[in-house]
Amino acid sequence: MPLFRRNASVLLLTGLLCGVALVHGEKVAAQAAQAVTYVTRAEAAQLLLKRSNRVVPDLLNDGTYPDVVNGEPYAKYVLYAAQIHMWSPEGTTQRLRPHKPITRGEYLQMLATVYTLSRNEPHGYKDVPKGRWDAPYAGIAQHYKLFFDLQDLSRLRSDLPVTHEEAAENLYKLFAARPELRAPQHIQLQKVVYSDTDGSRAAGQTPDRDVLHSYTTVISRDQILESLEQKKAEGVSNADIIATQVVALVNAERTKVSLAPLKQNSKLQLSAVKHAKDMSTRGYFSHYTPEGVSFVDRIKASGYTDVDPIACGCTQVLTAPNSTDNRQDTGPSYVQYSQDVCQCRPHFALGENLAKGQLTPEETVRDWMNSPGHRTNLLQPAFTEIGVGIFRDMWVQNFGNFELLLP
Repeated sequence: MPLFRRNASVLLLTGLLCGVALVHGEKVAAQAAQAVTYVTRAEAAQLLLKRSNRVVPDLLNDGTYPDVVNGEPYAKYVLYAAQIHMWSPEGTTQRLRPHKPITRGEYLQMLATVYTLSRNEPHGYKDVPKGRWDAPYAGIAQHYKLFFDLQDLSRLRSDLPVTHEEAAENLYKLFAARPELRAPQHIQLQKVVYSDTDGSRAAGQTPDRDVLHSYTTVISRDQILESLEQKKAEGVSNADIIATQVVALVNAERTKVSLAPLKQNSKLQLSAVKHAKDMSTRGYFSHYTPEGVSFVDRIKASGYTDVDPIACGCTQVLTAPNSTDNRQDTGPSYVQYSQDVCQCRPHFALGENLAKGQLTPEETVRDWMNSPGHRTNLLQPAFTEIGVGIFRDMWVQNFGNFELLLP
């Protein structure tokens, strides 16, 4: 199956374009309300393995699979899935594609592997000919009435994607027919009460593999502050490391054309991370959310364009202009604005690059540089700061420059 990559770049838009996009956003929101979500390979691996009698070891990727990131919650399940041949990596790249939606045929193959179901059972599906890759699993579907459709009993349609509802429904159909396949599940409630009188700490019990623990803990304010400081002092996440690599690659390209490097900004990064996660979670790819919220709105919400009301002697009233009265400079893909706010004159330029499907920082920046619109943003002299957000296969860059000329 070919891998489709999509990119998008945009800078601060005029009022007319924003208005058109907002109307489009309302339409998308209405469609999204009826949209369904599909199960990925990583999700299917976790669903099936957690509900089996198999013990999943704490595997680490030794570099064999370039698209599996150690430390991600799904990592050990995907690595174990490859180990037991729930699916096979791509031949040339060895990619496991953990975020690729699965089909009915692939889900049946996973069920057969995890629960050791009989293969090559007879079936009557006309659309699954003998010798095709999914033929060994079609009999499983017919025997247990998985993906059962009364209106079309002659076809399995194994190439259709599997929704989350279908994945759960068909798994429990299998359990209803074969209850011995279902792993025992127990719930153990453990209440730990902590009193900060003698400086002691309450120690939790070591959980068994088949026991789900739910902890209710009462702790002191000092312990909360201590825990927060400890988390803050711990090492940065894998996503932060990759984001830093993206910034370094961008600055290397800017250095080639004698442009100043971009500095990382925490507010721009916050905006970028939230948008990457939102796009991945809700299944869209756009500078506008399904509700019509633009990248300008998102960056403003992060506090990046906030004006100090004390320094300016007024309340913040900064908004993106809808006219060209205050336009200072216009390029093929960007617009800069300045605006008087009481006694201050803020000047700002904002931009955003998106990418989906790339696997490494090098690949992502290379694709952006090969796209004229993205290249313009990366090499935009007006920008001085950057924030990078990464979630699954979503990549977001938020660019900015905010200057406040005080009286």
